[in-house]
Amino acid sequence: MSEGSAGKGKRGGRDVPMTALVATSVVAGLLIVGASWLQGGTDPNWLPSTLSNVGVAILLFAPLYWATRALDVRITRVGQRTTELVQEVSDKLTDVEADHERQLDEISLALSQRRSSGPQDVGELLAELRRNPSREAFAALHEKALQEHWLRPAPDARVRVGSTDVFVHVPASYRYSDPIFRVATIDGQQLGAVPWRGEMGTLGFMQQLAEAVEAQSPNISFDLAAFVNAYAKLVECAASHLNLRGAVCLFEPGWALCRIGLVSLENPGRVLPTRALHDPTLRAELASEPGVDHQSLQEALRAVDAGMHA
Repeated sequence: MSEGSAGKGKRGGRDVPMTALVATSVVAGLLIVGASWLQGGTDPNWLPSTLSNVGVAILLFAPLYWATRALDVRITRVGQRTTELVQEVSDKLTDVEADHERQLDEISLALSQRRSSGPQDVGELLAELRRNPSREAFAALHEKALQEHWLRPAPDARVRVGSTDVFVHVPASYRYSDPIFRVATIDGQQLGAVPWRGEMGTLGFMQQLAEAVEAQSPNISFDLAAFVNAYAKLVECAASHLNLRGAVCLFEPGWALCRIGLVSLENPGRVLPTRALHDPTLRAELASEPGVDHQSLQEALRAVDAGMHA
Protein backbone atom coordinates (compact mmCIF):
# COMPACT_ATOMS: atom_id res chain seq x y z
CA MET A 1 0.00 0.00 0.00
CA SER A 2 1.30 3.46 -0.93
CA GLU A 3 1.68 6.31 1.59
CA GLY A 4 -1.18 8.23 -0.07
CA SER A 5 -3.61 5.32 0.17
CA ALA A 6 -2.45 4.58 3.73
CA GLY A 7 -3.06 8.23 4.76
CA LYS A 8 -6.43 8.22 3.05
CA GLY A 9 -7.45 5.10 4.89
CA LYS A 10 -6.44 6.60 8.21
CA ARG A 11 -8.40 9.80 7.56
CA GLY A 12 -11.37 7.77 6.41
CA GLY A 13 -11.15 5.58 9.51
CA ARG A 14 -11.17 8.71 11.71
CA ASP A 15 -14.06 10.44 9.83
CA VAL A 16 -16.44 7.45 9.84
CA PRO A 17 -16.78 7.20 13.68
CA MET A 18 -17.11 10.99 13.95
CA THR A 19 -19.94 11.07 11.36
CA ALA A 20 -21.73 8.21 13.08
CA LEU A 21 -21.39 10.00 16.41
CA VAL A 22 -22.90 13.20 15.03
CA ALA A 23 -25.78 11.33 13.37
CA THR A 24 -26.49 9.34 16.53
CA SER A 25 -26.45 12.51 18.61
CA VAL A 26 -28.93 14.24 16.28
CA VAL A 27 -31.29 11.26 16.29
CA ALA A 28 -31.06 10.96 20.08
CA GLY A 29 -31.69 14.69 20.43
CA LEU A 30 -34.77 14.48 18.21
CA LEU A 31 -36.12 11.54 20.20
CA ILE A 32 -35.59 13.39 23.46
CA VAL A 33 -37.29 16.50 22.09
CA GLY A 34 -40.20 14.39 20.81
CA ALA A 35 -40.58 12.64 24.16
CA SER A 36 -40.47 16.00 25.94
CA TRP A 37 -43.17 17.38 23.62
CA LEU A 38 -45.41 14.39 24.27
CA GLN A 39 -45.07 14.96 28.02
CA GLY A 40 -45.44 18.76 28.13
CA GLY A 41 -46.24 20.01 24.70
CA THR A 42 -49.36 21.91 25.96
CA ASP A 43 -47.22 23.92 28.39
CA PRO A 44 -46.66 27.44 26.97
CA ASN A 45 -43.09 27.46 28.39
CA TRP A 46 -42.12 24.20 26.74
CA LEU A 47 -41.07 25.59 23.37
CA PRO A 48 -38.88 28.44 24.70
CA SER A 49 -37.25 26.11 27.20
CA THR A 50 -36.61 23.47 24.55
CA LEU A 51 -35.14 25.96 22.11
CA SER A 52 -32.93 27.32 24.85
CA ASN A 53 -31.60 23.86 25.69
CA VAL A 54 -31.00 23.04 22.04
CA GLY A 55 -29.14 26.33 21.57
CA VAL A 56 -26.94 25.67 24.60
CA ALA A 57 -26.17 22.16 23.33
CA ILE A 58 -25.19 23.51 19.90
CA LEU A 59 -23.15 26.28 21.50
CA LEU A 60 -21.20 23.71 23.52
CA PHE A 61 -20.87 21.09 20.79
CA ALA A 62 -19.71 23.29 17.91
CA PRO A 63 -16.52 24.67 19.56
CA LEU A 64 -15.72 21.26 20.95
CA TYR A 65 -16.07 19.69 17.54
CA TRP A 66 -14.03 22.44 15.90
CA ALA A 67 -11.25 22.10 18.50
CA THR A 68 -11.18 18.33 18.00
CA ARG A 69 -10.94 18.69 14.25
CA ALA A 70 -8.21 21.33 14.53
CA LEU A 71 -6.22 19.09 16.88
CA ASP A 72 -6.67 16.17 14.52
CA VAL A 73 -5.36 18.21 11.57
CA ARG A 74 -2.37 19.41 13.60
CA ILE A 75 -1.52 15.87 14.71
CA THR A 76 -1.69 14.75 11.09
CA ARG A 77 0.63 17.55 10.00
CA VAL A 78 3.10 16.79 12.79
CA GLY A 79 3.11 13.13 11.80
CA GLN A 80 3.75 14.02 8.17
CA ARG A 81 6.56 16.40 9.12
CA THR A 82 8.11 13.77 11.38
CA THR A 83 8.04 11.29 8.53
CA GLU A 84 9.69 13.84 6.24
CA LEU A 85 12.42 14.58 8.81
CA VAL A 86 13.12 10.89 9.33
CA GLN A 87 13.40 10.45 5.56
CA GLU A 88 15.74 13.43 5.29
CA VAL A 89 17.99 12.06 8.03
CA SER A 90 17.97 8.65 6.36
CA ASP A 91 18.93 10.22 3.02
CA LYS A 92 21.77 12.20 4.63
CA LEU A 93 23.10 9.10 6.37
CA THR A 94 23.01 7.27 3.06
CA ASP A 95 24.95 10.12 1.41
CA VAL A 96 27.52 10.15 4.25
CA GLU A 97 27.98 6.40 3.96
CA ALA A 98 28.42 6.70 0.20
CA ASP A 99 31.01 9.49 0.65
CA HIS A 100 32.84 7.40 3.24
CA GLU A 101 32.98 4.40 0.93
CA ARG A 102 34.19 6.59 -1.93
CA GLN A 103 36.96 8.07 0.23
CA LEU A 104 38.05 4.58 1.31
CA ASP A 105 38.13 3.51 -2.33
CA GLU A 106 40.24 6.56 -3.23
CA ILE A 107 42.69 5.88 -0.38
CA SER A 108 42.93 2.22 -1.35
CA LEU A 109 43.56 3.18 -4.97
CA ALA A 110 46.22 5.73 -3.96
CA LEU A 111 48.01 3.17 -1.82
CA SER A 112 47.81 0.60 -4.59
CA GLN A 113 49.24 3.08 -7.10
CA ARG A 114 51.98 4.05 -4.70
CA ARG A 115 52.93 0.41 -4.18
CA SER A 116 52.95 -0.23 -7.90
CA SER A 117 54.86 2.97 -8.75
CA GLY A 118 58.22 1.47 -7.76
CA PRO A 119 59.93 -1.34 -5.91
CA GLN A 120 58.89 -1.17 -2.26
CA ASP A 121 59.97 -4.63 -1.13
CA VAL A 122 63.33 -4.47 0.65
CA GLY A 123 64.57 -7.44 -1.36
CA GLU A 124 63.90 -5.59 -4.61
CA LEU A 125 65.53 -2.41 -3.28
CA LEU A 126 68.63 -4.31 -2.14
CA ALA A 127 68.89 -6.10 -5.47
CA GLU A 128 68.51 -2.81 -7.34
CA LEU A 129 71.26 -1.17 -5.27
CA ARG A 130 73.65 -4.05 -5.82
CA ARG A 131 72.86 -4.15 -9.53
CA ASN A 132 72.98 -0.39 -10.10
CA PRO A 133 74.31 1.67 -7.15
CA SER A 134 72.88 4.96 -8.37
CA ARG A 135 71.94 7.93 -6.24
CA GLU A 136 68.28 7.01 -6.72
CA ALA A 137 68.90 3.43 -5.54
CA PHE A 138 70.68 4.68 -2.40
CA ALA A 139 67.84 7.15 -1.76
CA ALA A 140 65.07 4.57 -2.24
CA LEU A 141 66.68 2.00 0.05
CA HIS A 142 67.59 4.52 2.74
CA GLU A 143 64.11 6.07 2.70
CA LYS A 144 62.57 2.62 3.05
CA ALA A 145 64.92 1.85 5.95
CA LEU A 146 63.95 5.09 7.70
CA GLN A 147 60.21 4.51 7.14
CA GLU A 148 60.43 1.04 8.64
CA HIS A 149 62.70 2.28 11.49
CA TRP A 150 65.47 -0.12 10.51
CA LEU A 151 67.80 2.86 10.46
CA ARG A 152 67.46 6.20 12.19
CA PRO A 153 67.90 9.75 10.82
CA ALA A 154 70.73 10.26 13.31
CA PRO A 155 73.39 9.23 13.83
CA ASP A 156 74.42 8.39 10.27
CA ALA A 157 74.77 4.79 9.19
CA ARG A 158 78.47 3.98 8.74
CA VAL A 159 80.31 1.62 6.44
CA ARG A 160 83.74 0.52 7.52
CA VAL A 161 86.41 0.60 4.84
CA GLY A 162 87.91 -2.86 5.00
CA SER A 163 89.46 -3.52 8.41
CA THR A 164 90.71 0.05 8.85
CA ASP A 165 89.62 2.79 11.23
CA VAL A 166 88.17 4.80 8.35
CA PHE A 167 84.39 4.91 7.97
CA VAL A 168 82.07 6.33 5.31
CA HIS A 169 78.97 7.98 6.79
CA VAL A 170 75.92 7.41 4.60
CA PRO A 171 73.56 10.44 4.81
CA ALA A 172 69.91 10.10 5.74
CA SER A 173 68.49 12.80 3.45
CA TYR A 174 68.39 12.74 -0.34
CA ARG A 175 65.17 14.60 -1.01
CA TYR A 176 65.76 18.30 -0.31
CA SER A 177 69.50 18.74 -0.87
CA ASP A 178 72.51 16.97 -2.29
CA PRO A 179 73.48 14.13 0.07
CA ILE A 180 76.97 14.43 1.52
CA PHE A 181 78.96 11.26 2.20
CA ARG A 182 81.45 11.99 4.96
CA VAL A 183 84.75 10.18 5.42
CA ALA A 184 85.66 10.03 9.12
CA THR A 185 87.83 8.26 11.65
CA ILE A 186 86.59 5.78 14.22
CA ASP A 187 85.98 8.60 16.71
CA GLY A 188 83.98 10.65 14.20
CA GLN A 189 86.68 13.13 13.16
CA GLN A 190 85.87 14.21 9.61
CA LEU A 191 88.57 13.57 7.02
CA GLY A 192 86.66 14.54 3.93
CA ALA A 193 83.22 15.12 2.45
CA VAL A 194 81.88 14.25 -0.98
CA PRO A 195 78.49 15.62 -2.09
CA TRP A 196 76.53 13.56 -4.57
CA ARG A 197 75.09 16.22 -6.84
CA GLY A 198 72.12 15.51 -9.03
CA GLU A 199 74.03 15.79 -12.29
CA MET A 200 76.85 13.53 -11.07
CA GLY A 201 76.71 9.94 -12.26
CA THR A 202 77.57 6.91 -10.18
CA LEU A 203 81.08 6.45 -11.55
CA GLY A 204 81.98 10.10 -11.12
CA PHE A 205 80.76 10.17 -7.53
CA MET A 206 82.40 6.89 -6.57
CA GLN A 207 85.66 8.08 -8.09
CA GLN A 208 85.60 11.17 -5.86
CA LEU A 209 84.65 9.10 -2.81
CA ALA A 210 87.50 6.67 -3.51
CA GLU A 211 89.96 9.55 -3.77
CA ALA A 212 88.74 10.99 -0.44
CA VAL A 213 89.13 7.62 1.28
CA GLU A 214 92.48 6.65 -0.25
CA ALA A 215 93.95 10.08 0.51
CA GLN A 216 94.04 9.14 4.21
CA SER A 217 96.66 6.44 3.77
CA PRO A 218 98.53 4.78 0.89
CA ASN A 219 97.59 1.43 2.39
CA ILE A 220 93.83 2.02 2.00
CA SER A 221 92.12 0.82 -1.16
CA PHE A 222 88.50 1.74 -1.75
CA ASP A 223 86.47 -1.10 -3.27
CA LEU A 224 83.20 0.12 -4.78
CA ALA A 225 81.52 -3.30 -4.79
CA ALA A 226 82.60 -3.97 -1.20
CA PHE A 227 81.26 -0.56 -0.09
CA VAL A 228 77.88 -1.11 -1.75
CA ASN A 229 77.57 -4.65 -0.41
CA ALA A 230 78.53 -3.54 3.11
CA TYR A 231 75.86 -0.83 3.16
CA ALA A 232 73.25 -3.21 1.69
CA LYS A 233 74.13 -5.80 4.35
CA LEU A 234 73.76 -3.18 7.10
CA VAL A 235 70.19 -2.46 5.96
CA GLU A 236 69.50 -6.15 5.43
CA CYS A 237 70.63 -6.99 8.96
CA ALA A 238 68.65 -4.12 10.48
CA ALA A 239 65.52 -5.38 8.73
CA SER A 240 66.01 -8.99 9.79
CA HIS A 241 65.49 -8.74 13.56
CA LEU A 242 63.89 -6.36 16.04
CA ASN A 243 67.07 -6.13 18.12
CA LEU A 244 69.07 -5.02 15.07
CA ARG A 245 66.87 -2.01 14.37
CA GLY A 246 68.62 1.30 14.65
CA ALA A 247 71.87 -0.26 13.43
CA VAL A 248 74.75 2.16 12.90
CA CYS A 249 77.68 -0.02 11.90
CA LEU A 250 78.62 -3.66 11.37
CA PHE A 251 81.75 -5.21 12.82
CA GLU A 252 81.81 -8.44 10.91
CA PRO A 253 81.54 -11.25 11.27
CA GLY A 254 80.26 -11.10 14.80
CA TRP A 255 78.59 -7.86 15.95
CA ALA A 256 76.49 -4.84 15.06
CA LEU A 257 76.38 -1.55 16.94
CA CYS A 258 72.69 -0.80 17.33
CA ARG A 259 70.38 1.48 19.27
CA ILE A 260 70.16 -0.96 22.21
CA GLY A 261 73.85 -1.88 22.27
CA LEU A 262 76.03 -4.50 20.62
CA VAL A 263 73.97 -7.24 19.03
CA SER A 264 75.34 -10.59 17.89
CA LEU A 265 74.94 -11.14 14.15
CA GLU A 266 74.92 -14.91 14.62
CA ASN A 267 72.33 -14.78 17.40
CA PRO A 268 70.44 -11.46 17.45
CA GLY A 269 68.86 -12.48 20.74
CA ARG A 270 72.28 -11.95 22.34
CA VAL A 271 72.51 -8.27 23.30
CA LEU A 272 75.18 -6.41 25.22
CA PRO A 273 73.24 -3.36 26.48
CA THR A 274 74.71 0.08 25.90
CA ARG A 275 74.78 0.89 29.63
CA ALA A 276 76.95 -2.18 30.33
CA LEU A 277 79.48 -1.85 27.53
CA HIS A 278 82.00 -0.01 29.73
CA ASP A 279 81.69 -2.48 32.59
CA PRO A 280 85.16 -4.08 33.08
CA THR A 281 83.61 -7.17 34.67
CA LEU A 282 81.48 -7.80 31.60
CA ARG A 283 84.45 -7.27 29.30
CA ALA A 284 86.55 -9.74 31.28
CA GLU A 285 83.81 -12.34 31.07
CA LEU A 286 83.47 -11.77 27.31
CA ALA A 287 87.20 -12.11 26.78
CA SER A 288 87.12 -15.67 28.11
CA GLU A 289 83.73 -16.66 26.73
CA PRO A 290 83.90 -19.46 24.16
CA GLY A 291 82.06 -19.25 20.88
CA VAL A 292 82.49 -15.48 20.59
CA ASP A 293 84.28 -13.83 17.68
CA HIS A 294 86.70 -11.93 19.88
CA GLN A 295 88.39 -9.95 17.14
CA SER A 296 85.22 -8.30 15.84
CA LEU A 297 84.02 -7.84 19.44
CA GLN A 298 87.23 -6.01 20.38
CA GLU A 299 86.92 -3.82 17.29
CA ALA A 300 83.32 -2.97 18.20
CA LEU A 301 84.28 -2.18 21.81
CA ARG A 302 87.16 -0.02 20.60
CA ALA A 303 84.68 1.95 18.46
CA VAL A 304 82.42 2.38 21.51
CA ASP A 305 85.39 3.58 23.57
CA ALA A 306 86.22 6.06 20.81
CA GLY A 307 82.76 7.59 21.09
CA MET A 308 80.82 5.77 18.37
CA HIS A 309 77.24 5.36 19.51
CA ALA A 310 73.80 4.66 18.18
